[in-house]
Amino acid sequence: MNSRDPGYSFLETLIVLAITIIMSAGVGIPALRHIERARRASARAGIETFRLALDSYYIDCGMYPETMQGLSALVEKPVIHPVPEHWNGPYLTRPPGKDPWGTEWQYTKPGSNGYPFEILSYGKNGIEGGDGDDLDIASNN
Repeated sequence: MNSRDPGYSFLETLIVLAITIIMSAGVGIPALRHIERARRASARAGIETFRLALDSYYIDCGMYPETMQGLSALVEKPVIHPVPEHWNGPYLTRPPGKDPWGTEWQYTKPGSNGYPFEILSYGKNGIEGGDGDDLDIASNN
């Protein structure tokens, strides 16, 4: 660049920046939808993994873990009553951790609608109930 070429003006720089932001938003917003869809799919897969592990626990122990024992009963033998006599775990390779949005998985025994247990992720908003992206993801629906 020589001294006679002043470079881009402030206005030209702002126009380029605005165009870049608009184009990024056009790509970014659909990408966020895909990320949310992937989180929901990951939550469903996590629930299915817990369901299979709980069924293995049931086969060995003759019962599902109590609500107070929670999903950690799949990794460590419970010490809270009733302590399963024939626990043969661990039934998971690692502790349950958190759902894809960073909140604790919810486990209850008995579950809703006559199911023996229920596993829940409260979805994006992390609280019970909701619609759309905030809809709860449950093992029994």
